[in-house]
Amino acid sequence: MNYLLFLLPVLISASLASKTIMLDPAGHAKQPGRQLHESFERAETYKCAELIKKIIEAHSNIQVLLTRAPGEEIIPLQNASFANRMGVDLFVNIHLYKESAEQPSINLSYLTYDTLLDQTHKDIKITDFIPVTLAHCPQLATTKRWSTDMIKQLKASTPKRWQTAPQALALPLKELQGITAPAFMIELGIHRDNEYQEITQQLASALMACLQ
Repeated sequence: MNYLLFLLPVLISASLASKTIMLDPAGHAKQPGRQLHESFERAETYKCAELIKKIIEAHSNIQVLLTRAPGEEIIPLQNASFANRMGVDLFVNIHLYKESAEQPSINLSYLTYDTLLDQTHKDIKITDFIPVTLAHCPQLATTKRWSTDMIKQLKASTPKRWQTAPQALALPLKELQGITAPAFMIELGIHRDNEYQEITQQLASALMACLQ
């Protein structure tokens, strides 16, 4: 069984003056992601993450980290190790896909293997050796609350033509496995490759609100 040691996040986060969000744009050097309209998911998610980072850092003291640079390859659990060592306060995985419905869409989901059993592991100490399949459990309640708040704020702030999912879905997401911080996935269904630019301000504002 794989185990992660989570002592360093305590030491590192204690020295940080500001909150930290880690944005994880889907895809990497060897994985272009889904075909969009004229581009691939890998390129557009990175641009989307950069825009959100720019807005957040311009309007708050929140530090925003990206999990990858263009041309970088990501190996399994690399992002989890990165996020845990940095002691981030929020981890957000970003995906894009070609929307076939009439309206562009916003969907949120978070990691859960068993909706009942996972809630019983909330008292795991951060200094323990934690199985990667349980790493999300101590912060699961916070993840659920923040994702609910995100949906409420996005419904109220995004253009009416955008369809926001009624609630966040609990799914066994490998992209979020092993991460100890509150973490969720944002998936945007778009009709053109740069359509996400219409709501980056609203996404950034909703993410900032989570840490206030």
